[in-house]
Amino acid sequence: MKENLIPYRGQRYTCRMCGECCHCRTVPLSRDDMQRIGRLQEDADFTEYNLVLRTPVISRREWDLGCIFLDDRRCRIHQYKPLICRLFPYAMLFKPLDDEDEVAKHTLPDGTGIYLYIDSSCPGVDHEQIEDMPGWLLPLAQRIRIELALTRFYYDDTGK
Repeated sequence: MKENLIPYRGQRYTCRMCGECCHCRTVPLSRDDMQRIGRLQEDADFTEYNLVLRTPVISRREWDLGCIFLDDRRCRIHQYKPLICRLFPYAMLFKPLDDEDEVAKHTLPDGTGIYLYIDSSCPGVDHEQIEDMPGWLLPLAQRIRIELALTRFYYDDTGK
């Protein structure tokens, strides 16, 4: 499944448990994500450092085989999954993908402006049904922004 981000306009989303979201995606990890997953994972080697993102990411088997925590179509760490995984199929960006994407502009609870998109390639996205934005979406996006910024700061500061 190739990512296809379009402006979020209230498209309904219902997870179909297909596991497609666990393929072909880089999953940035916050320090809290790593600690939470590390408590479950006996083999602590589930991360690698991404130089472009300047943050740890979940290791992958091979790119097309998906996340190391994916068993068939199920996530072995579902209840402890990374914040970015919890956000899917939504995506937040700090700049619009296109100048026409003003409809995607939203404000986080702390006042930070973001652009909210949805991955239209996800089989659970219903383009015909429009509903109110889930109440958890913007607070989760804010938490991700803060935790990933703190993680980048930690790694930049410590050189780890």
